[in-house]
Amino acid sequence: MLQHALVTLLYLGMFTLPALAARFARSGQPREQRIHLSVAFGVWLVILAVFVYAARVGMPHLPGTIKANGLGLIPLDKPQITPGWVFWLATIVAPVAGALQGALWTDAVATAWRDRAGPGVTLIVASVLMAAMTGIAVILWDKYLLVFIPAALYLALRPGPINVRQWMVALPILAAVVIYGTLEMGDHMAWNAARWSAGQKLVARGLRPELIDAGFEWTGWYEFEDKAPKAIAAGQTSISYWPSFTAKKTHVLRFTGLADYMIVGEERYRTPVLGRRGRILVLFRETPLP
Repeated sequence: MLQHALVTLLYLGMFTLPALAARFARSGQPREQRIHLSVAFGVWLVILAVFVYAARVGMPHLPGTIKANGLGLIPLDKPQITPGWVFWLATIVAPVAGALQGALWTDAVATAWRDRAGPGVTLIVASVLMAAMTGIAVILWDKYLLVFIPAALYLALRPGPINVRQWMVALPILAAVVIYGTLEMGDHMAWNAARWSAGQKLVARGLRPELIDAGFEWTGWYEFEDKAPKAIAAGQTSISYWPSFTAKKTHVLRFTGLADYMIVGEERYRTPVLGRRGRILVLFRETPLP
């Protein structure tokens, strides 16, 4: 539960970094509040920095999120597209952003009784209750944190409207996030379109979908009714644990070749903006592996 709380702060800080930068660029805050926020920030920074260092890995810490080879869970051996320094930069920034977010949450929870008539107290209380439920989850997924973003943004922006000085601080960060997200999503959509096109062409030629290994989304779409009861019976309630059953497939879609399979086709794609070119290979083995 503690680990989930620390990871949540890391990601809420990264998700709301432009708003946080604008918030702490604001001048004229009461001295007492600045002291409280500074103390809370220092404590959270030490805790989160130790946590990230102890993990011994670069960001991200969550499954199903941004990785060096793209967005989400990618089971097709996709080559790396993002430079490693991007994730080490995120690893350095995340504890700072998380500590800023932690300071705001600490202050909000500590003063909730005093601000109980305020417009945002319901949002804070609801988020704290959701945090308790999230904390007991077996696995923490990135999508679980979406419910906390409204409250996180509210805490960052509640002192008042953003002035020109704050916009000057926030806009470069926001631009970097938008550019990176656009490039990542463009790549994600391009190769996924190629993957589904290659799979559907095989189906159009009469091949049964269950004989094609095209990743867990393909399995979830075409084999849900068959695989879900088996996964649940085995205690595997998350689709991420469903095996791809490559050994039982005659056709496999991948970015690279596979031992004992021959390349019988390919589907090329080109990413928008950067125009990066790639291909999905169609691999075939007449007799499935035992």
